[in-house]
Amino acid sequence: MKHSSPLLGYFGHHKGATVWIRSIIKQVCKIVGLNHVAVSNVGAFNQDLAAFVDQNDIDFISYTNAKFEYVQPLEPFKGFHVIRDPRDIVVSAYFSHLRTHPIKGWSELVEFRDRLHSVSKNEGLILEMDFRRKSFDDMYNWNYSSKYIKELKMEDLIQNPRKEFVDIFKYLELLKNSSFLELAVQRGLESFAMFRRRQFKHSPKASTPDDISEQQLQKIVKANDFSVKSGGRKPGEEDLNSHFRKGIAGDWKNHFNQQHIDYFKEQYGDLLIKLGYEQDKNW
Repeated sequence: MKHSSPLLGYFGHHKGATVWIRSIIKQVCKIVGLNHVAVSNVGAFNQDLAAFVDQNDIDFISYTNAKFEYVQPLEPFKGFHVIRDPRDIVVSAYFSHLRTHPIKGWSELVEFRDRLHSVSKNEGLILEMDFRRKSFDDMYNWNYSSKYIKELKMEDLIQNPRKEFVDIFKYLELLKNSSFLELAVQRGLESFAMFRRRQFKHSPKASTPDDISEQQLQKIVKANDFSVKSGGRKPGEEDLNSHFRKGIAGDWKNHFNQQHIDYFKEQYGDLLIKLGYEQDKNW
């Protein structure tokens, strides 16, 4: 991995608030002067994310549908990874794939949408559980102990987005007064923020990136609030024809019947336990 400054990254999974998070990152990067690029599948980077980052002089990579095998070669970097209750992912994906998700460039979804329209919702949820298998495998096989990645849950982000995004950008050292200088001194290392600025200062083709103030960040987060994106609805107020359908956690309880629960336990019970959403399969 050859990069002129420490790479920053966001890693997520389909129906895990990726559009919302990417929008905030994009606006922050525009202010601080970092080259942000978003990719969602291995075809976008020819199965070599590290080479793609170098070839395109990327400072901040957003990789949704993330597979750790492609992320690991980026090391060292500084990033964050967001997961969501897989049961809520199933419900969100079902309604999205049934009605609102763009089909351009995703031929598999065209066929799958036709199948969803041909069956009942109960049957469709079972089909969606199977359709999510690759994504759930990626979540299960993720390295949750990487020293380069801050692990987060979408449920915490939507509960208190202003606090959580402040914590994220402090961690990434893009927020003013968020330098980890003391920790760096203790480790005998230079902070990411200091190193980044030094690299940009001596780069003939790049301007020195700035920090963003907490006030600026809060404005960006507010501008991307669910009520704004949904056209005025509050979280919990559903619109089946909107990409921002409902905006709450735990919605699976409103849609799963016992058949769905039993099938999910059989197929993905271990995933829920590994991710910390259940202690055992007795839910």
